Amino acid sequence: MLLKKNIGFLGAIFVCLLCFTACEKRADNPNRHLSLEYYQTLSDDIYALNSHRIRACIDSLIRLDQDSMTPDYRTRGYYNERNPFLWITRHGVDERVDTLLAYLRTVSDMGFSQKKFRVKQIEDDLIRIRQLKVDSKDDNRINDVMARLEYNLTKAYLRYTSGQRFGFVNPSYVFNQLDKIDGTDRFRTLYGDKSEASNREFYDSILHKVTVDSVKEVLREIQPTNPFYKDLMSRLQKPNITAEQRRLLLVNMERSRWRLSDYPYLHTKYVIVNIPALSLFAVDGDKVQQMKVVVGALKTKTPLLHSNFTRMDINPQWLIPMSILKSSVARFAGNTSYFNRHHYFIRNRSTGKVVPTNQVTSAMILSGNYVVVQEGGPYNSLGRIIFRFNNDYSIYLHDTNSRGVFQKEDRCLSHGCVRVENPFDLAVFMLDNNKSVIGRIKYSMTVDSVTGPDKNKLIHSMKVMQDIPVFIVYYTLYPNRQGELEQYQDVYGYDQIIYKHLKNYMF
Repeated sequence: MLLKKNIGFLGAIFVCLLCFTACEKRADNPNRHLSLEYYQTLSDDIYALNSHRIRACIDSLIRLDQDSMTPDYRTRGYYNERNPFLWITRHGVDERVDTLLAYLRTVSDMGFSQKKFRVKQIEDDLIRIRQLKVDSKDDNRINDVMARLEYNLTKAYLRYTSGQRFGFVNPSYVFNQLDKIDGTDRFRTLYGDKSEASNREFYDSILHKVTVDSVKEVLREIQPTNPFYKDLMSRLQKPNITAEQRRLLLVNMERSRWRLSDYPYLHTKYVIVNIPALSLFAVDGDKVQQMKVVVGALKTKTPLLHSNFTRMDINPQWLIPMSILKSSVARFAGNTSYFNRHHYFIRNRSTGKVVPTNQVTSAMILSGNYVVVQEGGPYNSLGRIIFRFNNDYSIYLHDTNSRGVFQKEDRCLSHGCVRVENPFDLAVFMLDNNKSVIGRIKYSMTVDSVTGPDKNKLIHSMKVMQDIPVFIVYYTLYPNRQGELEQYQDVYGYDQIIYKHLKNYMF
């Protein structure tokens, strides 16, 4: 015990001697008497940050920026309103910039130019700041470099996040200003889907996320969710694809970015009409029925939309739209044989009374106070059955009394509605093997008279009890019935319109 105490005492003395020696060595430090004046000689103006100079440099960048896409306007607006800096501080920049750069470098995999997202400029300026490779030259002064970093990071961030979140092309804006309605300044609605779009709230939100260090979460959350997008993007990476293949992939990838409130892949059972394919696909799990369709002509294009089927009407009457009344019917006013031949009758819209055809004038037909109706039956232009779903454009799927039209290669012929090659098969698809009802529908669709010899078998209308969505889409590259990717003709010329806008990010 005594030995242990002595050893502990000697150890303490040894530690004290070491500390004393160390203190003696530090006492010999030649810099211990340096004054503030000495450190002043190390000061260099090229490393001095000045927020006012940075702000002035950003103002200059704004004046030189002629880019005209929405993210560019938002970038200029943010700094014109004298909002705080987002990316730079007196300490430089942090890992938020590295996170953003990692995503920006992938734009080439999406078919875009890194130059359009200022990647090289951001990388070069980042090196200058982190390695203090700045000097007194105009472009390399520290405040100029910091201003460029701040402005270019925000511009690239807004371009990337808004594009990946909503699409780089706004379909509602682009397509709904293409076709003017004859004789008016109004445009036809060609894109009727209620898709999400970027707005002031979105931009304010993602800019705020930068300040609270949530950049990584934002960039992860805004990525497209459509599985078809990922498939197309993987094909874009394949070697030796042609320029035409690349263009097809890019425009259809863009369509897959558009954020809808519903998608086919979220359902087991649904109907999809792909306009360029001129085909309808009735999908029930792994079972797919494909049939030909007729869609709107170039002057009366079928709008893109999605909805849910509500009911089927068998042997429907057709209320002839005003566009057809003007072009085809009004000039035959008073011609009883014409109206009888087409099974038309005229009804007063307010009273509901039928007006004798020999008393009808063209002015009455065009006034809007009367409706011209085609009786239901085998001669009706809607055919024997119509499939209704809620929409704002009076667009439906229906049969036709002109069956030969499905033998034509060019089937862009209707006034906007979709004519279906095998409407009875589509009705069976809707009914989920309800054999008794299916039999009655078949009888109602084939009987010569809409009154029928057996009234108990007739069905005039039936609700669709299942929630079966219908999607009218426009893909020029899309899986066929066998699931193989197939190219279709750009019947409405939409590909070139999308590609024209995408080029803003390519060259």
